[in-house]
Amino acid sequence: MRKIISLLAITPFLLSACQSGDGDAATEAAAQPAMPPAVVTVQQPETGQWQEDISIVGSLMANRSAQISAEIAGLLENMHVDDGQAVRAGQKLFTLDSATLDAEMKRAHALVQLRSEEIKRTQSLFERNVASQYDVDKAVAELATAEADEEYARAQLAKATITAPFEGNVGIRKVNPGNYVKEGEGLIELVQLDPVLLDFHLPETALSVVGVNQDINVEIPALNRQVTAKVMAIEPAVTAATRSLLVRARIDNQNSDLRPGLFARIHLPLAAPLPVLWVPESAVFYQGGKSWVMLNNEGTAQRIPVELAGFHGGKVAIQHGLEAGAPVVIAGHHKAPFDGMPLMVAPPPPVESGTPSTTAQPTAN
Repeated sequence: MRKIISLLAITPFLLSACQSGDGDAATEAAAQPAMPPAVVTVQQPETGQWQEDISIVGSLMANRSAQISAEIAGLLENMHVDDGQAVRAGQKLFTLDSATLDAEMKRAHALVQLRSEEIKRTQSLFERNVASQYDVDKAVAELATAEADEEYARAQLAKATITAPFEGNVGIRKVNPGNYVKEGEGLIELVQLDPVLLDFHLPETALSVVGVNQDINVEIPALNRQVTAKVMAIEPAVTAATRSLLVRARIDNQNSDLRPGLFARIHLPLAAPLPVLWVPESAVFYQGGKSWVMLNNEGTAQRIPVELAGFHGGKVAIQHGLEAGAPVVIAGHHKAPFDGMPLMVAPPPPVESGTPSTTAQPTAN
């Protein structure tokens, strides 16, 4: 009986102690600070297009080029153009010493005149039965030979003056006045720069995307330029070793800044352009074999899977899964690894004075 009374006596104290312990735990939990929001940078996606293409390398070539050479041997007397000068067709480039050739021309012409007089006298004698038909025929043949010699001398004399066979730009001379040049020796190069040609090898898998008279986009990396070329011709047969065809295109080059030998990159579209949304590459992360972006859903993190179309210029083209105007987290999403975590949007960086704030619209290639 005394034990029961003792237990009853201490029970209120035990209950009071338990209640006091529960209150302290709740107070401590309430006193703990809430998880701080992750600081992120947010940006809306940019609307644009994505076009799948194939990139092929090629080289620029001169529309016409020629190594200007001496057709006859002789002393180089004059050069009539400067290195790199633009010339017209038929313009005089070099002259060789022609004194000997001029003398040969005069001698041949004098011989023609002599043979002409001889044939007149022989014909007169023939009419008086003093000369035979053989004498007449011989005189005619000698005149023809003299005329041929005169024509040859005239042609040789003309070769002493070297002219441009077509319009273009000369290169750097390889000889100087006073040099003796041999027959066939190269003197200078002549190149026609407008237009220039573009040669490239088209894979057989892309035969259907190129046709004659088609305009194609060409990049000239050395000049950081984009130009348009028109396809002129396509080889009729595929090269077995490379499974490709040679294609030749033409590029207008009125400023003559495109030079033969320059490397070119040709971009050929393989499909129609697709509407996409562009976001920085930093906005996309990968998990479980999928591509994801994070949205700022009224101050909390929301991850959504997206389908990518491609990459260009540090940006990603998203084809499916993202809506226009969505607030996409482009930096700091690693700080919020779970959906529903609180976010704090950092203010955009200030624009420097005098620097316009622009948004580049990427163009897929």
